[in-house]
Amino acid sequence: MNIEILAIGDEILDGHTINSNAAVISRKLASKGYVTNKHTVIPDCQDKIIQEFQEIFVEKTLLICTGGLGPTEDDTTKKAIASFFDVSFEINNEVLTDMKHRYGDISTLENQSTVIKDAKMILNPEGTAPGMVHFFDRGCVIFLPGVPNELEAMLDQVMLYVEKAYPLSSVPFSKEVSLFNVKESDVEPKIKTLNRKELKVGSYPFLGGVQIRAFSQNEKKLTSYINQIKNIFPNQYFFSDEHKIEQALHNLLIREKKTVAFAESCSGGALAAAMTKHPGSSEYFLGSVISYSNQMKNRILGVSKETLDNFGAVSKETVTEMLQGLFEQTTCDYAVAVSGIAGPTGGTKDKPVGTVYVGVAKRDNPFDIGIIYKKGSRKTIIAYTVNTALSILYRKIAFNKDTFNE
Repeated sequence: MNIEILAIGDEILDGHTINSNAAVISRKLASKGYVTNKHTVIPDCQDKIIQEFQEIFVEKTLLICTGGLGPTEDDTTKKAIASFFDVSFEINNEVLTDMKHRYGDISTLENQSTVIKDAKMILNPEGTAPGMVHFFDRGCVIFLPGVPNELEAMLDQVMLYVEKAYPLSSVPFSKEVSLFNVKESDVEPKIKTLNRKELKVGSYPFLGGVQIRAFSQNEKKLTSYINQIKNIFPNQYFFSDEHKIEQALHNLLIREKKTVAFAESCSGGALAAAMTKHPGSSEYFLGSVISYSNQMKNRILGVSKETLDNFGAVSKETVTEMLQGLFEQTTCDYAVAVSGIAGPTGGTKDKPVGTVYVGVAKRDNPFDIGIIYKKGSRKTIIAYTVNTALSILYRKIAFNKDTFNE
């Protein structure tokens, strides 16, 4: 079965919006054993949409189409649907009732409740544009809103239709393992000798690490392959549904019943943001001191003026005192402190842009403090700092290992 994803929106083509929806949908399909054949992006233009439909449905296809279903004038998908599929639209009372229950009786609801006659509905729990599932002689098209949080909330419903209409004779097993504090170029030489017979393997780098995904009909061989990777990289792996270190750390802190606090300078609150996006983070996260200025480092965390004058804010000595301040000001079991130069200005010959000191410590234990360097944009440096700091903390808790002191 040919499976394609079509995104409709001028805002994607002009660069204002990243087409993250295609990746989210493809991952969801892949988790159930379905392979996406193509991603396409086109403008909010009725003629262009119709032309794309004509090209896609040359062969029997499952098309998942996102965007253009809103109430504004530039949302033209419905007009193109009516023209190409020769269908009529009508107000769906189930959809209308659902939206009135959530939003009250507002003027745009009838417009948003006007859907393909006889199409199957996918209710939108996060917004007003419902999803529509339309089967016809050349396949199936599923229309979804383009707003990412709305689309993600509807994907479980989407997969129920996909699995029922296009059941797979066999679904391959899949397993993933994520490695931190490694580069893709370091990973591949070490795992290339592993037996990949009956396996399909892919590696996907992220800032500070690599995710390895493997598929197979043979679950035993799949498990063996992942276990061999763990043995090659002991104390440097994690598992999480989202393939994010912050999610793995979140689960670990809850399981171990440990608390953590942060002292952030160059990361500007990004460490705290990474952890608090997960429900239940209040069980372990005490807070973060965003000590961006020397004044805050001195007054709130107790970093001495002498240390700041003699060594600078970006130094091992300052990060040491930031950690000490966290332990003095909070009851945290673990503390993390970062101070660096995220750029694009502020670097020197001795401390170029991308220089960051990271400190991770367990209460009443020696501090683990070191320096990292990362070239790139300000955004890249901050993201790399967050991933590295959280990885070091994860390693310390999960494996009782330091990174800089070992």
